[in-house]
Amino acid sequence: MDVREWLGRHPRPFRAYRMYDLFRRKKFRFVTSPLRKLPDFVIIGAAKSGTTSLYDFVTKHPRIEPAYVKEPFFFSSPEEFSLPYYKINFPILNKRITGEASTSYLSSSEAPARMKAAIPDAKLIAVLRNPVDRAYSHYQYARKRNVEASATFEEALELEEARLKKYKDVVSELKSVFYGGGKLSGQRNLYQLIHDSLDDSWHSYLRYGRYADHLENWFRHYDRDRFLVLSTKDFERDRQGTLDQVFGFLGVSPFRVQDFKNLNVGQYRKMGEGTHQKLVEYFRPHNERLYSLLNRRFDWDQ
Repeated sequence: MDVREWLGRHPRPFRAYRMYDLFRRKKFRFVTSPLRKLPDFVIIGAAKSGTTSLYDFVTKHPRIEPAYVKEPFFFSSPEEFSLPYYKINFPILNKRITGEASTSYLSSSEAPARMKAAIPDAKLIAVLRNPVDRAYSHYQYARKRNVEASATFEEALELEEARLKKYKDVVSELKSVFYGGGKLSGQRNLYQLIHDSLDDSWHSYLRYGRYADHLENWFRHYDRDRFLVLSTKDFERDRQGTLDQVFGFLGVSPFRVQDFKNLNVGQYRKMGEGTHQKLVEYFRPHNERLYSLLNRRFDWDQ
């Protein structure tokens, strides 16, 4: 019996071995980071809009290699790690292209400038879902993950602004403790751990859906011809047609995906009609700004 077989029959030592093996591989990737690629494309969001399924389908193309970690959140991290650390997620230099998909990027105020400095020639893909449906899906996912205490969607919406203000105040205090002279003290990991525990993204049901605000920030850093903006509904209606758009945008040959299995699909009861109509009215002016920005309309306002 070899070592691997023995470990497979003994669960606790096997878990320890798996942790060691993952660490060993990560360390190898870090050592070889100078030989690794930076991403050719990034799916920047929006959260709960089908980005996981899109990324899975896109990376089935024989010319496209997936990242080791699909969502590294590197450019939206409160304190950036070095580029060699980021590059461990990507393959050794070869003729294939690669990319990642971090949904936190779209709404991050810092991500566009950071990304532009690191990968100025990257192609960016945004997937936009009806913000009303996106907000409700986001809430249901937060409840499932036990990070949303509000028993109703309506209560969560009422609390959002107060929660985001509290988050900003706490982060400001946190920076005053960990930063000195404009630089992070030696407690990077502790700062990251505490900051992540205060993550406001779980409760940004309305803020995440104000797409025009976010895209305007991105357009200040990247030329618009670097963007492909997709609709979740169009993606659902015509999977292959949407992928053809993506493959053309990325400059690879056409490819037919055989298995269109959706990932991260939630099942929950329908939103109340009154709440739905209120959200339609809330997002209407934000959607109009988006339509003007993109010179394109979506059928969201009904």
